Amino acid sequence: KETLNLPRAVLASFDLSAVLRQGGFIGFGNPLRSARSIVPMLRAFASEKAAFATEQQILNRPNALNGNYAKAKLYLASLDEFRLSKQEEIMMSKFANAIPGVRASNRAFMVFLNKLRADSFDAMLETRERWFESKEPSRKDLEIIGNFINVATGRGDLGRYAAAAEPMATLFFSPRLALSRFQLLTGQPLLKGAISDPLFRNTAATRVVVASEYAKTLTGLIVFYGLTQLAGVEVVSDPNSSDFGKIKLGNTHIDPMMGLIQATVLMSRLATGKHTTQKGEVVQVRGEKPRFGIPDTMGAITKYGRSKLAPVPGAVIDTLSGRDFKGDKTTL
Repeated sequence: KETLNLPRAVLASFDLSAVLRQGGFIGFGNPLRSARSIVPMLRAFASEKAAFATEQQILNRPNALNGNYAKAKLYLASLDEFRLSKQEEIMMSKFANAIPGVRASNRAFMVFLNKLRADSFDAMLETRERWFESKEPSRKDLEIIGNFINVATGRGDLGRYAAAAEPMATLFFSPRLALSRFQLLTGQPLLKGAISDPLFRNTAATRVVVASEYAKTLTGLIVFYGLTQLAGVEVVSDPNSSDFGKIKLGNTHIDPMMGLIQATVLMSRLATGKHTTQKGEVVQVRGEKPRFGIPDTMGAITKYGRSKLAPVPGAVIDTLSGRDFKGDKTTL
């Protein structure tokens, strides 16, 4: 596992991408909250002592001391815990921490997300108490807030299959992150627990707070895209195109959507059976053969799955098949 995970851990290091990738959904809706985690992240990158200081500050907050973080199942990575299952999924390699710079990158990544998650939990619980003063949050309420924050920051909810997360993270680059994008789009954080509380009688207040976070993020995205349009920058609007939602500056394509674009495009292609090429041509999804009037879209699913493979499994499949997930030829 260590050997297989090493290339991914190295590829995911030496950057500060957590701010707009895992942290992007919350950041677009709460830019100041996200910005407050950037300085601790930079300090953690420079100093392990600073990283542990931030961790201790989080662990001494009221919601940590009274057990609310634990009751909510809020994910907070432990800096001194080196079991693979306890690390952020793209960092799951002890060997990588021995490479200069990688350990510092890992610290910065974990500190940023830990602080953002804790700050978000504290803020959402405070908002709930301010809006609904007479209602004390139940464990279910806390779990709904914790689940939203986990999913929003790239920790998809695997439910009863949580034990499969570690082996899946060896095969795929970041399976929880990929899953979390689908869950955000389909409203899983809003609907989780609906079967046991069908009319939301007991958890309505908390779901309103979660809905407000969605609304703030949507507002942030509308403002962002509105400004890019006013600046005369091209934005692709076809959901069947791999460039959907991306900003085009000549040959440079910028993806500001923290992984939501790929999930949206796949869902659109599955629904329509159509694929828009880079040249703007609308064609059937690769491998599609309509049967009984129902499009066979396994080509789209296969392509998406291959694009999410970890480096080693991906390289093996590309070499054996002679082509990568985009269809370009590959050699040993």
